[in-house]
Amino acid sequence: FQSKRIEKTPEILKRLDILFQQGISPSMIKKYFTCPLDFYYQYVLKFGEEEKVEEEVESNTFGTLIHSVLEGLYQPFQGTHPGGVPTLVTVADIDKMLQTFEKKLFDEFKNYFNGDEQGFLTGKNFLSYSMSIEMCRQFLQSEKEILTKNPDTSLYIKALEKRVEGELEVEVFGQKKTIKLKGYIDRVDELNGNIRILDYKTGKVYQKDVA
Repeated sequence: FQSKRIEKTPEILKRLDILFQQGISPSMIKKYFTCPLDFYYQYVLKFGEEEKVEEEVESNTFGTLIHSVLEGLYQPFQGTHPGGVPTLVTVADIDKMLQTFEKKLFDEFKNYFNGDEQGFLTGKNFLSYSMSIEMCRQFLQSEKEILTKNPDTSLYIKALEKRVEGELEVEVFGQKKTIKLKGYIDRVDELNGNIRILDYKTGKVYQKDVA
């Protein structure tokens, strides 16, 4: 096995500086740690990725479809009423979501497979589709459980797909460089007066990792 190394020429370093000035996202950082060579080709050389419909649904794809469904379900509750009163999410609202999410998820998969239902109702893709249904159901049921534990519980949707960005200063070979970080927060809500930040596709988060 022979590893491939990319020489950091002045041109490559210049491209990296431009990339960091434009901004990097969490998915780009993840790409770098997963495969630095892919990061180099896609973001530094800007080769991009070949557009294709997967024969088998990958985990990041059905995660994106789940994300789209959940965003659509909570969209009506974002913001406030005309009078400035926040829109409260109730147990009845979650019950309605539990009744409608499967149809919405089916439509998302059907649209992804260009109208071909058999593309995800058979074989391995059916397993991914079934898993997506279960994951959506579990998320909504957990929301319902939170609201039913205490009748005084309040849940408000502050923002969906909120764009955020910031800057980080680092030192590279004795030179200070500013890196722009950018991305989207899936959901910002307020639960019983406490602000929460939710990422639908993130796994476990430990308290030690939260500032």
